[in-house]
Parts: sequence; C-alpha cells; structure tokens
Amino acid sequence: MIHKIDQIFIPKNFLIIGDIMLDIFEYGKVEKISSEAPVPVFTSESEGHTLGGAGNVANNLRAAGQNVHLISLIGNDIEGDKLLNIAGNKKIIPIFLTAAGIKTTVKKRLITERNQHVLRVDYENKELNPSQFDAKLLELLEDNIQNMDAIIVADFNKGFLSETSLNNIVKTAKENKIPLFIDSKKKNQYCLSNSFLIKTSRKKFKENFNFSIQQLDVQAFNFINETRKRIGAENLLITLGSDGILLSNDEKTSLHPTKVREIYDVSGAGNTVLSWTANAFTHGFSLEESIDVANYSAGVVVSKPGTSVVYPYELKEAIEPKDHKIFSLPDLKERTTALKSEGKKIVFTTGCFDILDKAFVHYLQKASEMGDYFVIGLNSDDSVRKIKGNDRPFNREEDRALVLSSLYFTDAVLLFEENDPVKIVEAILPDILVKGSDCQNENSLCYELVLKNGGRIETIPLLEEKTNSATNKND
Repeated sequence: MIHKIDQIFIPKNFLIIGDIMLDIFEYGKVEKISSEAPVPVFTSESEGHTLGGAGNVANNLRAAGQNVHLISLIGNDIEGDKLLNIAGNKKIIPIFLTAAGIKTTVKKRLITERNQHVLRVDYENKELNPSQFDAKLLELLEDNIQNMDAIIVADFNKGFLSETSLNNIVKTAKENKIPLFIDSKKKNQYCLSNSFLIKTSRKKFKENFNFSIQQLDVQAFNFINETRKRIGAENLLITLGSDGILLSNDEKTSLHPTKVREIYDVSGAGNTVLSWTANAFTHGFSLEESIDVANYSAGVVVSKPGTSVVYPYELKEAIEPKDHKIFSLPDLKERTTALKSEGKKIVFTTGCFDILDKAFVHYLQKASEMGDYFVIGLNSDDSVRKIKGNDRPFNREEDRALVLSSLYFTDAVLLFEENDPVKIVEAILPDILVKGSDCQNENSLCYELVLKNGGRIETIPLLEEKTNSATNKND
C-alpha cells in the first residue's frame, strides 16, 4: 500500500453536507471541591476552538490536500462567525445557511491535565424542523455538484437534514454518478436507500436494528448483510472500536482489524474513518484498501488530544513506521508544514558535529528546549572538507547523522551539501534559528529569511570546554 499512498494527496473535489459544530476545548485544573456543593472546581487556563461534526470531516480532507466545499447550518452569532473564520483559515469553502432563531451548535469540553475529561456542555437547537431547509438545500446541492469527485454526508441529527433532504442527496448523487458516503444518526436508515456507502457504529447499529454485535461470527455477519440489503446500501461499514472495521457488500462481509497504537482521545475518530475511506476510494484505491487506510488514520487520530486530523507524514509513518529520524528535504518540509499548522514551534540549528563532545551535546539539548520540534542541519562530508580541510571529517556523514538522531531530544536530522543551509531555511522556515557563541560564519540570508517570516535568532554559549570547532576552524 505504501508505494501508492502519495496518490491520496493529489487534490480532488469533495462536497460535504451535514451538521457543523464548534468544538471548544477548555483546559485547566481541578484542585479543590466547591464549598457550595460536593463538586470539583475547574480553574480554566486556556481554550482552543476547532471545527467539529461535518467540519471535522472537512478538516481531515483539507489536511490531505483536498478541495472541500461544506454545506451546513450555523446561527447568526459569535460562534457562527468563529466557524466561518476557522473554515476560511483552513481554505474550506463554506456554504452556510442560517435562519431566524437558529443558534450555532457548540460542544464544549472541560479537560484537565493528562487529558481527563471532566464535563461536556452542549449548546444546540431544540425542536428544529429540518424540512424548512429542504428546498434551499436541494438548490445548493444542484449548484455545487458539478466537478465533484465525491459527496460525504455527516448527519448528526441536529435539525439540518430531513429525510426528504437525504433522499434528494442520494438521488442527485446517483443521477450524477458520484459516489456518496453517508454517516447518519437518523433512526430510520431506510431513507438512505441506494447509497454507495453507509457508515455506522456498533452502538448505532444496535439502536437502529436491535442487534448487538458482540461475537463476530457467522450469525452476526449474516444479520449485518441482510440488514444492508434491506436498507438498500451497496456497502455497509460498521466501526467496532478496538475490534476494527466491518465491511458488508454483495461480495462478502469482512473484518478489518484495528491499527490503533495508543488511545489518547477518541474525539472525531468516526469522522476520520468516514473522510479517509472516501478520500482513498476517490483516489483509485479499492474499498478494502480504503478501509485499511481509514483504519491507520483512525489509529493516528486517537493517539492525539481533542478533535484532531491526520497529516500525510503521519499516515505514511503509520503504514510504514520509520526507525530513524533522518529526513530528505521534501519529507521534512511536509512534516514541519503540518506541525506549524498545529501551532508547533520549529527550532533549527546546523553544524558539522564531527566530534560530538559534552559541549555540543549541551548546546543541542538547550536548543531543543526552545521549541516543539528540533531539526539539525548536518554538513555532508564534502561540505565539511570545504570548511575544515581535506583531513576532515573524522567520522562519515552516515555515522554523524546516526549519532545525532540517537539523541532523545533530536526530532529530525537533514544532510546538506552546500556551505550554508539556505535551501533548508527556505523550505521549513524555522521559528527559531539557533547558533553557538563560537559561530564565526554569519549567514545574513538565513537570518533574513527567518526574521522576515516572524522568527528569531538565538545564541547559546558553549560550555567552557575545548571543542572540535575550537581546534579546527568553525563547526
């Protein structure tokens, strides 16, 4: 699979329809019990906002480099404005409806240290009649369906999509021969008849069809397949938590085991499965391969806090884990770009590091503490000879890179042939460029690039100890 995974990141056009929510994650501490009642007192320290619901599906597709149009419902309120701003920043094309009395759906989570969820507060519309949006939604669907490669419906039953609208979406997708992927919390799944793929969960399957999937045996598989036929879906996908993902179609009913590494937070895992199944299939993967991709993606997302997304480098490493930290420039650029989008600070330094003594280890460790992701640019053998003379380096570039990558605080090592790291700086645009106090080669172009991008230059004094740079020119 890994040999063709890059196909998934070629831009295609997706139309997402469903309930968008503003996910708020409020982080703080619980250190005492209230004197008013026997309940914990939550002291807020920070707050983060992101797209939830159908917005999380859109986020995942944008993280994969796809073009996304999102049809949804928001209120004429501050929370709706935040959703518009976030969507704009993510380069998601928002097609949002609103109406009098509508408020934006909000899910607010209070979270303490170690990712312990204390409370979730929901703000949503009660007794909202979704039929009022049928005509306008059909109009928007017909206006935006041209040139779409796939349609994804994320229906959380929050009052936006009626059964009539769902029927209209299924019919329109069928007429235009566009694959339709649906995840609906509607009790009546029969309104989704003729869909290409319906996704549900073990819990929702039990609620809708009064059958508990406990044993993954012939009886369960037969019931699932008969249910799929009754609701008229070409494919039925059921997420089973730690048991994996089950797929039923006319060919067979099969189980795809989970790819989870470590569970940190399950928020948005179902949306991840829906978006990556659709993404992989739209890029030419078989449905079985697409589910495997989705499984790997879900394994990544549950290992991260909050409503998260999966970036290309994370998916690649999940499928084919790397046992080292040595990068090519394109791979490093991809990773640092993704990390920056998450608000992470990139720290960068360079050197020959031919003899890695105590002074240099101290320098590198201090540099790594200045940000979230520490990159070391390492001069190649040819470049070291130009700087230090033909009798250097003492250690080959492969060995020097391996030693640096083995340091626990190192995140990435990149070899470069040039005398200076301008190409690397241009590619990754570090937030912090670090130099040693013994550095004599001032690279004004690198500094200018960093400063122009809003970064800064830091100098770390070397320990009062003889280093190889002091004995032989500048390291």
